[in-house]
Amino acid sequence: MSGFPGDHNPSGRMRRKQILKRSKALAHRINKTHPKIIDALIGLGFTVIILAIIEWGLFYPLNYWEQKEIEIIWSGKLDQADELLGYNGKSNVQISQLYRYHGQEVFNVTYSTDRFHRRITPLPDPASRPHLILFFGGSFTFGEGVNDDETLPCYVAQLAPRYRVLNYGYRGYGPHQMLAKLQSNGITREVAHRDGHRLLIYTFIDGHVGRVIGSMFNMNWAYRTPYYRLAEQDQLIKVGDFSSNRPVTTFLYRVISHSELVTYFDLDYPRLNEDHFRLTARIIEEARDVFQRKFNSDDFYVLIYPGSRYGPRLIPYLKAAGVNYLDYSSLLDPTEPQFHLAGDLHPTAAAYKIIATRVVKDINLAGKTGAEELGPNYSTSILPNR
Repeated sequence: MSGFPGDHNPSGRMRRKQILKRSKALAHRINKTHPKIIDALIGLGFTVIILAIIEWGLFYPLNYWEQKEIEIIWSGKLDQADELLGYNGKSNVQISQLYRYHGQEVFNVTYSTDRFHRRITPLPDPASRPHLILFFGGSFTFGEGVNDDETLPCYVAQLAPRYRVLNYGYRGYGPHQMLAKLQSNGITREVAHRDGHRLLIYTFIDGHVGRVIGSMFNMNWAYRTPYYRLAEQDQLIKVGDFSSNRPVTTFLYRVISHSELVTYFDLDYPRLNEDHFRLTARIIEEARDVFQRKFNSDDFYVLIYPGSRYGPRLIPYLKAAGVNYLDYSSLLDPTEPQFHLAGDLHPTAAAYKIIATRVVKDINLAGKTGAEELGPNYSTSILPNR
């Protein structure tokens, strides 16, 4: 029994024949007058079929077996949406993460947060520490894969007994979130430790440049994060978030980023150029300026993480802006097994210890820097324009 409307009456059959006849005539006319259109449509159809075969027949199985080697178990959801930063960690929680690679447990850690969504840094007798360090950055600052007492901020605090630390780093963050946070009114309410010496350390990794420009790979999760652009004369302006103010590009990036082929080859777009590094440096420079105004301190440092390939491209802009930086790109080899988690490139506690030791030495955090002797505006900036 045919499902075509009108099959069971003569007039219906007549209309069907007329439609088919007109369709054939139209196709013949298009093929005769515009043969390239027909060829293009046929080519497009074959391209779609071939891509589908490549995506699902080849790269889906490859990605599936690669991802099957990794098992991640959370005790609860850590992330939540945030209007200012795009997302952040939940406040006042303890969430555990178990990570196995090839069936072997790599880490089983707990992430603890305070009421301001910061990762807790356990320290003995914090009241005896008159000075303060703010840490900003992504997961390398937050400490993904290590416990609360094994992060870079915690090790720095252990070696600098007169300093408390506040860990504002979080998974997937970049300098644009640091700037947005510093520009907000909330930061001065959250940082109530106003007496003594104040200092900020931002950890730069190569992936932060792509996060700043909202590259294709990063739009997989960071589409609602702060969006900054450079206007005339390098004026930095915030235009909202990527999803709201660059909707078409962001949507296409999100779709393409889920491609199995793109995932397998770890592809990203656009290719980074000097404008992207200049934008990243301007964001860092503006964060430095805001920190100076709000906390009356010149001690703002960019820590270039070991193994960075983009550090040399960023440093000239930092120098020109007079931003202090700690170039640790060659301090250790982050690809060595003892310095990264198995099946993952996040640092181990051993790597953080080495970096913390160097930070405390280079900025003289273990030295005599008491506010009562040196005054509240004392600066330990010893590495400007290195």
